[in-house]
Amino acid sequence: MPTYVRLPNLEVIYRDVWVMQPLYRATRQWFLENEYVDSQNDETMNAMEILYWIKKGTTMNPNEREFRIWWRAQKKKVPSGTAGSDFYKHHIDIDWNAIQTVDMEIMREGKKEKNA
Repeated sequence: MPTYVRLPNLEVIYRDVWVMQPLYRATRQWFLENEYVDSQNDETMNAMEILYWIKKGTTMNPNEREFRIWWRAQKKKVPSGTAGSDFYKHHIDIDWNAIQTVDMEIMREGKKEKNA
């Protein structure tokens, strides 16, 4: 019977203007570079995202959005000589939850851009 070891949850709270897309892409790239696969052992990680949910409009502001994204990934079999073992596997769950998001116009390199 397997024994599960839970590591402490990590929560990041950030309250300022930011763009989600670069963080999303960098995190996905980290999984690819560190040899993680999705639940179907696909190295392209196409099935990693098991939930993508957007709620448009809140009771506070009809222009706000909330979204949730759930990722599930596990490391490919790690060789025993490199911190790996047949007795455990590396599994990561990432649950993104962004609230009160709105579209904004920002200046980037002297040009206005609308970020959605």
